[in-house]
Amino acid sequence: MDKDARIAELEDQNAALLRRLAELEARVAALSKTSRTSSKPPSSDIVKPPPPPESTPEGSKGASGDKGKKGKKKRKPGGQPGHDKHTRTPFAAEQIDQAYDYDFAPGDTPGDDWEAFDDFHVLQQVELRDNPLLITEHRFMRYRHRVTGQILTTPVPEDLRRQGLLGPRLRATTALLKGRCHVSYRQVQAFYRDVLGLDVSTGQLAKVVKQCGDALGEPYAELHAKLCDQPVVNVDETGHREQDQHGNTRSWLWCAVAERFSVFKVVASRAAKVLEELLGTDYRGIVGSDFFSAYRKFVAEGQAQAAYCWAHLVREVRYLTTLSDKVVVRWATKLLDEIKALFKAYHRRDERVNFRDNFRGQHKARDAILKRVRRPAQRKEARTLADRIRTHADAYFLFIDDDRVEPTNNKAERALRHAVIDRRITQGTRGQPGSRWLERFLTIHETCRQQDRPLLDYLVQAITHHTAGKPVPGLV
Repeated sequence: MDKDARIAELEDQNAALLRRLAELEARVAALSKTSRTSSKPPSSDIVKPPPPPESTPEGSKGASGDKGKKGKKKRKPGGQPGHDKHTRTPFAAEQIDQAYDYDFAPGDTPGDDWEAFDDFHVLQQVELRDNPLLITEHRFMRYRHRVTGQILTTPVPEDLRRQGLLGPRLRATTALLKGRCHVSYRQVQAFYRDVLGLDVSTGQLAKVVKQCGDALGEPYAELHAKLCDQPVVNVDETGHREQDQHGNTRSWLWCAVAERFSVFKVVASRAAKVLEELLGTDYRGIVGSDFFSAYRKFVAEGQAQAAYCWAHLVREVRYLTTLSDKVVVRWATKLLDEIKALFKAYHRRDERVNFRDNFRGQHKARDAILKRVRRPAQRKEARTLADRIRTHADAYFLFIDDDRVEPTNNKAERALRHAVIDRRITQGTRGQPGSRWLERFLTIHETCRQQDRPLLDYLVQAITHHTAGKPVPGLV
């Protein structure tokens, strides 16, 4: 083989090896994705990466010692300097069941030089009663016919018969323990037995939870019907396990968050048709979401306007900075800097003195981002990301000109957090009845949180009205 042929052969091998190296580097980068560089949840970051050498100076103890990142002392738990102090509101005078006055013992009292105040230093203490239950016995007169011997009993009122063993407040507490506290029926049974001295079967508890779900059906339907009238709705979805007689059925828990209420729905689909069921086919408002295809299809085929989440986009830009291609890294780093400039101006929007300057700063940062994505680095991931920003610029930058829109989908993600925790603990629901209960309870739970309304009080109210056959009070 002559010299030129050998050089050509080596060049071909080198080109093949470079392609293989780029492919392996891309695969390693994809496998190394974390919650900071992708949409993966933080719980998927199984191994916490060690801090870089410069962030752990010589002599510092790292995460297990007194100092953490950049040599700073680890912050102590509890209230932090510069933050407002949070203290419990004392009980009002009408809430006090008993009070004791204390004074110095004889011989230890202050002399005549001490003048007593008209008020006291107060220490309040809360304790469970020996029997916190209020047990009521309803007695119904019985009669016997003197001739026939037939026995006649006074009829039981329908609302009392439907209540059963547990009263409205105890039934609401059962639903709250099951739905908000993620407690199993066995644990609720043990709690009632050990703390309240009440023996109740798990079957009875399941029946109570079902009754609560039935009571919440009316306000749930009302909230669902009002979703289509909301100007801005943030939506998101997460996986859900629904167990039936054939095993686990793959389902999804959808969430739609409006300004004053939220609606959850468990369905066996992740397609755009679920949004049509939630919002209606003619919804004309703004849909805040991530870049999932179902949301894009719903907006493209309907009359809604999209507002896509920047948090998801930033993670993908940050992922490009982890690649080995220096050109891509440099392009993504500059894009990140321009995004930071955008949100630096956005977070200062409430400074009315510089309102116009901040508004111009946001538009200037937007123009810089759009200019950057017109000439992306020549790599598939960078070109795809740049095309997305250019094509959907109106949806990504809508928050600048519309105060009703937030730049992230944080509202919907926060609303789903309680449901995700419940799924991890309870492993899902059992069949359609359990899913209907879950979506109704989550809807009422999140809506009460948004309205700063006590959840237990509303559950008691709903159960009482439903048992009496009256309309259940709404939440809007």
